[in-house]
Amino acid sequence: MKWSEVTTPLRRIATSYTVAFFRRYLMGDMATQPLLTGREKPADVPDVVKVEYVKPH
Repeated sequence: MKWSEVTTPLRRIATSYTVAFFRRYLMGDMATQPLLTGREKPADVPDVVKVEYVKPH
Protein backbone atom coordinates (compact mmCIF):
# COMPACT_ATOMS: atom_id res chain seq x y z
CA MET A 1 0.00 0.00 0.00
CA LYS A 2 1.32 3.42 -0.96
CA TRP A 3 1.62 6.15 1.64
CA SER A 4 -0.68 8.39 -0.41
CA GLU A 5 -3.39 5.71 -0.25
CA VAL A 6 -3.32 6.03 3.53
CA THR A 7 -2.90 9.78 3.93
CA THR A 8 -5.47 10.91 1.36
CA PRO A 9 -8.48 9.43 3.24
CA LEU A 10 -7.09 10.74 6.54
CA ARG A 11 -6.75 14.23 5.09
CA ARG A 12 -10.31 14.09 3.75
CA ILE A 13 -11.63 13.10 7.19
CA ALA A 14 -9.59 15.77 9.00
CA THR A 15 -10.61 18.42 6.48
CA SER A 16 -14.30 17.55 6.83
CA TYR A 17 -14.29 17.98 10.60
CA THR A 18 -12.01 21.03 10.56
CA VAL A 19 -14.16 22.86 8.02
CA ALA A 20 -17.31 21.93 9.94
CA PHE A 21 -15.80 23.28 13.17
CA PHE A 22 -14.81 26.61 11.66
CA ARG A 23 -18.11 27.01 9.83
CA ARG A 24 -20.01 26.34 13.06
CA TYR A 25 -18.02 28.40 15.53
CA LEU A 26 -16.62 31.20 13.37
CA MET A 27 -19.45 31.65 10.89
CA GLY A 28 -22.38 30.46 13.03
CA ASP A 29 -23.47 27.83 10.49
CA MET A 30 -25.70 25.50 12.50
CA ALA A 31 -26.00 23.10 9.54
CA THR A 32 -22.67 21.55 10.56
CA GLN A 33 -23.77 20.82 14.13
CA PRO A 34 -24.95 17.23 13.38
CA LEU A 35 -21.50 16.42 12.02
CA LEU A 36 -19.81 17.84 15.10
CA THR A 37 -22.10 16.01 17.53
CA GLY A 38 -21.74 12.65 15.80
CA ARG A 39 -25.35 12.39 14.58
CA GLU A 40 -24.03 12.50 11.00
CA LYS A 41 -20.70 11.66 9.43
CA PRO A 42 -18.96 12.69 6.22
CA ALA A 43 -19.68 10.46 3.22
CA ASP A 44 -16.34 8.65 2.99
CA VAL A 45 -15.64 8.18 6.70
CA PRO A 46 -15.32 4.55 7.84
CA ASP A 47 -17.13 3.36 10.96
CA VAL A 48 -13.89 3.34 12.93
CA VAL A 49 -14.11 7.13 13.38
CA LYS A 50 -16.05 7.86 16.57
CA VAL A 51 -17.28 11.32 17.51
CA GLU A 52 -18.44 12.24 21.00
CA TYR A 53 -19.99 15.53 21.99
CA VAL A 54 -19.77 17.00 25.47
CA LYS A 55 -22.02 19.99 26.05
CA PRO A 56 -20.29 23.08 27.43
CA HIS A 57 -20.85 23.68 31.13
